Amino acid sequence: MQNHPRMRFMWCEIVFLERWWTKQNESVKSLTRKLIENKQLEIVSGSWVMTDEATTYFPSIVDNIIEGQQYVNNELNVQAEVMWSNDPFGYGPSVPYLYTKTGVKRGVINRIHHGLKAFLRYHGAIPFRWQQFFDVNDENEMYTHVLPYSHYDILNSCGPDPDVCCQYDFKRINHFTCSNAAPVPITDSNIRKRALILEKAFLKMSLQQGSNILLSVWGDDFRYAELEEWYQQYDNLILLFDYINKNSKRTKIRFGTLMEYFDALERNNKIKNIIPATLSGDFFPYQCSAGDYWTGYYTTRPFYKRQERELHSFIRASDLLTASALINLSTKSRQIIQQQLTIARRNLALFQHHDAITGTSKNHVMKDYSERIFASIKIAENMLRISLNALLRSNNFEIDNIPLVYNESSSKKMVIVEQPKTILIYNNQPHGRMELIELQISDPNVIVIGTNGPIQAQIEPYFDTVSGKLTKSYLLVFSAHLKALSFVHFTIQKNHAATTEITQILTPLKSLRMTKYISSNFHVKTISKNEFFLQTQRILVELNPKNGLLEAIYTNVETDGTKRLRCKQEFSYYKSIFSGAYIMALQDAEVIKLKMTEAETFIVSGPLRQIAYTLSRFVKQRLSVNNISGAEENRLHMQLRIDIRKMSDAELVTKFATDMIADDVEYYTDSNGLQLIKRAEYDASNRPEMNYYPMPTAMILQDRSKRLSVLSNVPHGVRTFNKINLEIMLDRRLSTDDGKGLGFNDDGLPVDNLPVNMAFTFVIEQMTVADNKQQRQQRRFAYNTLNAHLALQSLIYQPNIFISSGILENSPLYHLQSFPCDVQLLTIRPLTYDINRRLMILHRAGIDCTTLNSSICHGNELDSALKKLMQSLGVTTVQKTLLNGIKQISEEMPYQMMTFTLEPADFATYLIRFN
Repeated sequence: MQNHPRMRFMWCEIVFLERWWTKQNESVKSLTRKLIENKQLEIVSGSWVMTDEATTYFPSIVDNIIEGQQYVNNELNVQAEVMWSNDPFGYGPSVPYLYTKTGVKRGVINRIHHGLKAFLRYHGAIPFRWQQFFDVNDENEMYTHVLPYSHYDILNSCGPDPDVCCQYDFKRINHFTCSNAAPVPITDSNIRKRALILEKAFLKMSLQQGSNILLSVWGDDFRYAELEEWYQQYDNLILLFDYINKNSKRTKIRFGTLMEYFDALERNNKIKNIIPATLSGDFFPYQCSAGDYWTGYYTTRPFYKRQERELHSFIRASDLLTASALINLSTKSRQIIQQQLTIARRNLALFQHHDAITGTSKNHVMKDYSERIFASIKIAENMLRISLNALLRSNNFEIDNIPLVYNESSSKKMVIVEQPKTILIYNNQPHGRMELIELQISDPNVIVIGTNGPIQAQIEPYFDTVSGKLTKSYLLVFSAHLKALSFVHFTIQKNHAATTEITQILTPLKSLRMTKYISSNFHVKTISKNEFFLQTQRILVELNPKNGLLEAIYTNVETDGTKRLRCKQEFSYYKSIFSGAYIMALQDAEVIKLKMTEAETFIVSGPLRQIAYTLSRFVKQRLSVNNISGAEENRLHMQLRIDIRKMSDAELVTKFATDMIADDVEYYTDSNGLQLIKRAEYDASNRPEMNYYPMPTAMILQDRSKRLSVLSNVPHGVRTFNKINLEIMLDRRLSTDDGKGLGFNDDGLPVDNLPVNMAFTFVIEQMTVADNKQQRQQRRFAYNTLNAHLALQSLIYQPNIFISSGILENSPLYHLQSFPCDVQLLTIRPLTYDINRRLMILHRAGIDCTTLNSSICHGNELDSALKKLMQSLGVTTVQKTLLNGIKQISEEMPYQMMTFTLEPADFATYLIRFN
């Protein structure tokens, strides 16, 4: 490129650039910076990887974007100005929104429904303005170009005829083939003919797009890896360009960057007074030109999807706790934390890739991802230890709920209670909350002592989520009121205590096989089928006495206004002969009901909560309600352990049939946890895969009077059927290749399933009727209610539990104020270039305020709460920036002088400096 100044090239994923960059000498680095400065080399997106948009959660996407953009800004002194996202299998509005918050206002996408592409071409909307539903001032729209044909390769880059374009892919002179005429080197004898054909192809493209400014991307997977191709493409194309520019009166053509394309496009729009089409919404599901629906990957390999969420939670907790400990840490310790968390964060960012979190890589690659995630969890564990040591001057703490090996779920440590134990609990949320704390203990005769003396607790049989079996161990359960971003500690001692109650085992069955697996300390009581339900003061859960599955949920049971929602559950599976890691192609539209006749079912009942167990061959389910005040009163929890390793060519689902009003129901799934997108149920022509949508964190079913929110800590695919019933895909085991790139061999087939634990929370709320039916039908997006929002935060960000021998004398005390309950503290993350500064990122969720439920969370005004936090952290100055922490919005000033405000659905990012 140095010798060919007319040449242009773009680079997207920074993870690969970083690997190359670290091996280069200063001469090469200087040349690279010069090529960028000359606008020959363009850095696009700037994110660590090109993220998937169906299964990712927005805080992890933000980390991915920041990690890459910070790196290229520090190393190359450049900021990306265009988003390039050619390969994800469908697109949502949230990722473009996040890029606009970093200053990137232009983008290129590709894989959208092929019928919609034809529609956009027909209406001259190949470049369009992508707007957010909630953005009334259009401040965060992205000017978006969608690649107009079926793929991003050269065959689909010069016009509507791939056979013509193939003749201009000059690598095919001696590599690969074309179906018709093969490419030939350009010579004096053939240049006129070859130039006229190429120009004609571009003219067809121009007519189809309704634009005389065209973008043609010239590359493909695994291209430009050898110097030979650089010469083949450049030397032949430049001859054609020069000939066309000299001899054509209607066409000018040259190499360019994406920025140059958008600049030319906007100049042309201004001159000709062209107003681009506007679009809002998303592009799911994706159907390619072959007719396949790419909806399987929403669910493929859920173990790894769950593992990613765990790593995100651990890194975030490490960010927050190391920030709290920073004023007590030496320069060397700060450097270690910065270096180690950078490694962990980059592995998390790597897994956001559209062939990683999607589960669409070969088996050995998925194993490598998993090992990286596990190693990063261990890094985060060590950072938590360093933080506790700095805060408490003690390194005697063990961390609970950490996986022991890379291919198993997190497990609970056995707490031996022969000697007193201190349980230290850290609330990683910026607002107070009530949580039930669970510990595996060796002896049921224990007392739990809080700040003001003994507290109520219950003893349950311990269900090992790793093995999927009941054990002779015990589960200690007690409630904890957790203050914002603070610690609370309890002492556990061996003692007979009236405050600790051993739960009863209730069963409608005459005999229980499970009794031989649990301790004889538990009393088993046979009850009638009419008594087989879960109940607290506010909620009653009706169960099927034959298998323990959900039948109905009653709310407001303490009043005369009790409401019933039928929610009949079943487990089923689809047989599949053509599905693969990417696509869903079912053998039959009808599901096969999973036999649950052999399932063992019983209730564990105590004063703090009740749990209904259903233990079957493939599914282990626990439904629970917590008898604690506050937001928990209206929640039903469902924990599943799924193990389908003995199934074949099966796609496992759980279904819920409701009795909502069919003509009045609305259905939403979330977009990366930022907003809810309204979905439609289409006549699927016996193809359920057509109606599957991504559910990264939530799905909503709502009629005019009530809303059912289903929140999840694992991404899934979901659909409705008959409008009022919902179906969630849980796992898939497939022995066929779908032809999308993995290959039909042992390493390419997604048969490497692992047992996976996943959790859901059901929130049922009565809603006000604010709109008429027509207005509701026209509504295209929504937000979670505050209860659903907090339930999701509780699912994803469990309290961090630390266990130590002996009695803790000095617990770290923080007198912090709760943030407003709709404000999410994404992170206080280290910066790779400055150990004394960090990036604090806040997001204020959009909240649906039409619920009739009373207030469930009490926060303070943001400005005072944030200043109190900064004071406790030892912050000296603060500076507001764009989301990526690069472009400054305000001057650096003492934090006391800053006024902190944040609007709904918006972000606030601050560079904070420590002592």
